[in-house]
Amino acid sequence: MELFGKFLVFFLVYGTLHYLFSERKRKTREGQIQPRKRAIVRTAASAALAGIVFIILMEVIEIF
Repeated sequence: MELFGKFLVFFLVYGTLHYLFSERKRKTREGQIQPRKRAIVRTAASAALAGIVFIILMEVIEIF
């Protein structure tokens, strides 16, 4: 349960920062800002992948 809690906290913090500083301003090929739904989906996918890597490095390999 502690592992899931760490993942959830990392997911929320990283996802929020990633959305605010990266995805919110990303533009489409036409030069318009991407729709909010697409930005949230991309942020969730990035945060999930980063969370998995974080958990692997922190718990499995025990680097930190």
